[in-house]
Formats: sequence, C-alpha cells, structure tokens
Amino acid sequence: MKNSEINDGKDVITTETEEIYTLSGKYKAITNITNNGIPVTRFEPKRNNRWVLNFEGNFENIPPWAVKKTHRPKLINGSWSNIKIVFYDSICQSTTNAIVEGFRASWQLNNRISKIPIIHYKLQMLDPTGVAIEEWDIKGGIIEADFGKLDFAKPKLSEIKLIIKPSSVILVY
Repeated sequence: MKNSEINDGKDVITTETEEIYTLSGKYKAITNITNNGIPVTRFEPKRNNRWVLNFEGNFENIPPWAVKKTHRPKLINGSWSNIKIVFYDSICQSTTNAIVEGFRASWQLNNRISKIPIIHYKLQMLDPTGVAIEEWDIKGGIIEADFGKLDFAKPKLSEIKLIIKPSSVILVY
C-alpha cells in the first residue's frame, strides 16, 4: 500500500508468489499474503471443473478419467437426493466392462444375489495444483444404469449414466 493520510505507511501488505504447473500451463500463484507479518486470508473459489472421483471396492476398476460429469451431494428435507454420474465409454479400457464387472462382483458377494449393487467412491474437489481440498465419502445403491442410446445418424460419444441412491454421505474435509 502507498503511504496516505489514513495509514501513514503503517500497513505494509506483502505478497509472495511462486510458479505452479497445471495441465493448462504455467502460472504465477500467490502463496502468501501478509499485513505487517500477519497472514491475510485470501479468497480462492472452488471450481466446478477441478474434481475427481475415485472408486473403491467392487467398482475400483472404473478409471477416474472416464467420469464426464456428476455433482456434489444434495440434502433435501434431511435426506440425501439421488446422485447422477455420467461416464465416457472408452474402447481400450472399457468403462462398460468395468461397471458390469462391478455389478457381477456385487451380485455374487457371499454367494447371494443382491438386487441393488452398492457402489463406494470418494469425490475430491481440487485446488489449482491438483491437491484435494474437499473430500466426500459416498456409498449407495445403484438404482439405474443406462448404457446409452445408439444412432447411426448421430456421431456422438458413447456415455453411461448411473443413478445412485446414497446410503452414507460423509464430508471428510
């Protein structure tokens, strides 16, 4: 800050920056802001395009990069609403195969057939450097699996949609 009648040069705000590397390039990031040596809180909004899903248990073979879109949990009148996850279906590491194998493993658990397979995953929100800053631990039953429409007239990417009814939602941090 410049000297003025209001602060007489007593408030000295300093910033420290460092170069960070992200998938979209190199940036200078502010790493520390102080006012006379006292840390100043800075505002960094969370971005809707910085997140990852990591699947566990029977569905652990679903690759995180196959997830196209989803949303964070939604609480309505004290109950968690359904969560939709949309996947890209790839050729080399088939997303369809990973999901169907997860269904088979769930259905054959303890030699019992369960009508609703249980999926367990972690949703992590990321900062600009890829570090997890928020994590949701979510378990629930898959109540719908849609492996997508096929149409020779539309050269769109194949997608898979899962609808999950959460049974356990925990905000870890």
